[in-house]
Amino acid sequence: APMTPSDLFDKVSPSVAFIETERGSGSGVLIDDGYVVTNAHVVWPFTEVRVVFPDGSEFTDAPVLAWDLIGDLAVVGPIETDISPVTFLTDERLLVGKDVYLIGYPGEVDKFPQPTISRGLVARLRNWPAIDMTYLQTDATIAGGQSGGVLVSDRGEVAGISGNFFPDTSFALVASAQDVLKRVDGLIAGENVDGLGRRPVLDEAEADTHHMLVMSDNLASQSFTFNGVKGEEVEIDVDAVYDYAFLVIDPLGQIVAYADDTETGTEHARFDAEHDGMYVVDVYQFENHPSAGSISSTAELTPLMDWDDRKRPVIGEAIPGNIDFINDIDPYRIFLNQDQEITVRVESVMIDPLVMVDMEAIQEDDDEPPYDDDSGKGLFGMDAEMSYRAPADGIYHILVESATNSETGGYFLTVNEAQAGDPTPMAPEPTPTPIRSAQGNMTRYESEGTPTFRIDHPTDWYAVSPSSATAVLCRFVTYCRATTDEQVVLLIAEERLADYNLGDITLEDYAALTQEVIESQPGSPEVTRSEVITNTRGIPLHVLEYELATGRLRAVRLMTIHKGVAFNATIIMPAVPPGADDSYRQSIEQQHRRMDAIIEHMIDSFLVQD
Repeated sequence: APMTPSDLFDKVSPSVAFIETERGSGSGVLIDDGYVVTNAHVVWPFTEVRVVFPDGSEFTDAPVLAWDLIGDLAVVGPIETDISPVTFLTDERLLVGKDVYLIGYPGEVDKFPQPTISRGLVARLRNWPAIDMTYLQTDATIAGGQSGGVLVSDRGEVAGISGNFFPDTSFALVASAQDVLKRVDGLIAGENVDGLGRRPVLDEAEADTHHMLVMSDNLASQSFTFNGVKGEEVEIDVDAVYDYAFLVIDPLGQIVAYADDTETGTEHARFDAEHDGMYVVDVYQFENHPSAGSISSTAELTPLMDWDDRKRPVIGEAIPGNIDFINDIDPYRIFLNQDQEITVRVESVMIDPLVMVDMEAIQEDDDEPPYDDDSGKGLFGMDAEMSYRAPADGIYHILVESATNSETGGYFLTVNEAQAGDPTPMAPEPTPTPIRSAQGNMTRYESEGTPTFRIDHPTDWYAVSPSSATAVLCRFVTYCRATTDEQVVLLIAEERLADYNLGDITLEDYAALTQEVIESQPGSPEVTRSEVITNTRGIPLHVLEYELATGRLRAVRLMTIHKGVAFNATIIMPAVPPGADDSYRQSIEQQHRRMDAIIEHMIDSFLVQD
């Protein structure tokens, strides 16, 4: 017979565990043989977690037995306890249209908390065909910390494991307990349930304080881990002839160090570990050619192997992959014939995937590689899907990353021949021939419409990734490019002055108005230069130079007006901040000298035509 909410809470809640890591907390449920089931995103990448039950029993170092990074599941234990495991519902179809109860630990801050209960209704069942997982759609709210909790029938039987809530639609998707148990049984038996193997893959036999680095191109990276001890000082040096950079990610998934101060030589970082646990060091280069270097550290570094990189998808077959750490990008390689059309789909319950296609031979010249974020919809409305038409025979990169750059987890990548009804195929514009100059190869920006503005910029200034922090600068401009390290950004905007009731304004007055707007911004930007110059083509340009972000950024804006249209090209770069040491000052001043020569070339290249 149906139970009262109070009775079923008394029956089930003693077996619902509070799970805590240094990163946060969640919920879990005790099953047979002392195992606790939770979501993978609650415990990843920790190998030990704290488990507390409502009776106060505590397991401070409970082992994480296994993860399912595709199904978002994890098994903790076994632990020794006299607490009874839960019982499971055998047929979730019986719950559609009925009340259910969610039990877990939302938003807990206590060290020994008690679980909560909330009520909802099962509206429908949904299925993820990729792993044949059924989900119960309910309006029971899943709050932070409740992931890994249980959805319970009115008879006190566990129907599902909670994990995903959509605040915009006020419904949650809860994984069917029966489908979960099938995968959990496999995890306990040591099976490779998600097809990914044990992640992260560490080459512990090669652990050392010094390693050689070998990069094939600008999509290559090498990653390492080390066991950080709270309070320990860590120093890392990367040496290379070419432009390398590296970042360090702590056990909480936060970037705690980043080094990209030189274009050649040594990159250095020093920091104090604030947490015990596994840190990730990711090293990459900006040049698109083979190179070599070395890394040394005061901490022993263990190579982290990313088996997803450079895999070759087979048409028609889904392959599993994993974003192993924040900022991880998985490049796949596939050969396509000219005009061949493919559809690429990435689906996941752990990340919001983004997919991009780029031809290997034209990475440096491609204006903006086609990409997609959420067109695939899918179970959670976040799958990525795009169709692509190859402009030439060759090897292409399919790049998979998290759209937020803050998530880790598994996904499926599928490449199929494009079919009727698939998204409209995208293809890059023809690759422009580089323009030779004393400042290196240049690419030409040319506006559409009349008048036509034209200006050259370095070829190795690329389109900004939509998931990059710099992308916010690009939202309101016509054209946006940046160096690979995003230290220098070019913003081009064209404005029809009549739209602002400024149709008759002169260049002098327009520059004065622009300066007034700049100086009114927060932080009191300081204009250090304002003058009109005439380039070698006889075209007048007003140059405004100013500092932003309390002296940390330098901006140079080139402006002109022609037949009621204002043209603005703004170049933003680091400045020498107050209190900078001599080494950093010299590095920035060297960059400024290089940029001044490039800007002078850009000014002379500027042309306007009716």
